[in-house]
Amino acid sequence: MDQEEFSPDQNAPDSASEPDEYAPWYEGLTLQQQQFVEEYCKHGKGAEAARKAGYSEHTAKEQASRLLTNVNLLRAIKRYFEERSMSVEEAIDKLTTWGRGTLHPFLYTGEVSLDTPLARENIGLLKEVEQVKTTHYSETGSTETVKTKIKLNDPMTAVRNILEVRGKIVRKIEHSGPGGAPIPIDDVTKLTDEELRTRIAALRATIRAGTVSEDSGEE
Repeated sequence: MDQEEFSPDQNAPDSASEPDEYAPWYEGLTLQQQQFVEEYCKHGKGAEAARKAGYSEHTAKEQASRLLTNVNLLRAIKRYFEERSMSVEEAIDKLTTWGRGTLHPFLYTGEVSLDTPLARENIGLLKEVEQVKTTHYSETGSTETVKTKIKLNDPMTAVRNILEVRGKIVRKIEHSGPGGAPIPIDDVTKLTDEELRTRIAALRATIRAGTVSEDSGEE
């Protein structure tokens, strides 16, 4: 693939033109820049994205740095995520589906089955699927049976998450001291100036010791 050359005006902010909020995320980008955006949004690694987009192996890091200062490209990355991210309404809708989910769509003649139209339609309810194949041998040959085990996304967790989003449940985190007792607080207002200086000196020594210990572990 031909290597794309960057000119100064490509990286310069264009404050004169306002972006069209209805335009697709890739508008104004070259095919190579579009590929960089798609790769970068997968893992957030600039140099790797540049290499996969066809930029030189030797200058991938530098090209990534230039690309990630390009105003149009940064706007494209933001829009790419926005177009593919789940809205709050969609998330609540999915949680609602999980909260109302039952095993009914996956039961056929008393056995778990994923092959019915109803099961395929509700496959998003499943969190885990395990299939165990067993071969039975006899004088006339062999037969194979498949036993399917499924686990639904937890309805109670889904319902609780919906209630939290709606503000009906508020999580409270209580902090306590040793053994659940109240956190001890020293009343330093009763210390003398000398006692206060001693406390401060001891605290500084502890901080310095921790800093030295952390620095010594670096290579």
